[in-house]
Amino acid sequence: MKTIQTPQDSDWDQFWGRSESQRFSRISWSKRRILKVLKPLCQPGHFAFDAGCGSGFFTKYFCDQGMTATALDYSENALQMASQATKGAAKLLRADMV
Repeated sequence: MKTIQTPQDSDWDQFWGRSESQRFSRISWSKRRILKVLKPLCQPGHFAFDAGCGSGFFTKYFCDQGMTATALDYSENALQMASQATKGAAKLLRADMV
């Protein structure tokens, strides 16, 4: 039986701390497709919870739409990126969803 290796706690901070991880804050074709789905659901004054926020790309989108956003991630580096992306507009939570 093959064992699946899962990321360790420190792996996420290493990943989001690398300079090449900054590319995830840019818009890609897949993010454009997701934004098409999200757009009709995003209304000013509504709430959004971005679990596993990573770079904060979608958290920023929610804030830009006038929503109250909460971003959750296990990585402190990811939360720092999300804070920069949203200019502090989102509430940030460091937690493990397990």
